[in-house]
Amino acid sequence: MSTMIKRSIFEPIRENLNWEEKWRQNDHGLIICWEVGRKLRDENPEIAQKVANDELPTLPWKGGLDKPTKKGLGGLKFLMQQVGFND
Repeated sequence: MSTMIKRSIFEPIRENLNWEEKWRQNDHGLIICWEVGRKLRDENPEIAQKVANDELPTLPWKGGLDKPTKKGLGGLKFLMQQVGFND
């Protein structure tokens, strides 16, 4: 069974969420990862340029250039952060 996860780019980045709200909802933390990517894009233009050049930057989630993903949603969370740069 698949699940559709949606949040509009026009909605503001959520602030002051507790741990449960970030990681234990239906999206399993994917939306917060995307929102973190959006914040990182604004704070770090060098990383944003790498993403614009189709490079995979090192990000806090395993799955970037420094650390391989072993199991779970780490790689998907990494990609969601990178997607945040492209919005």
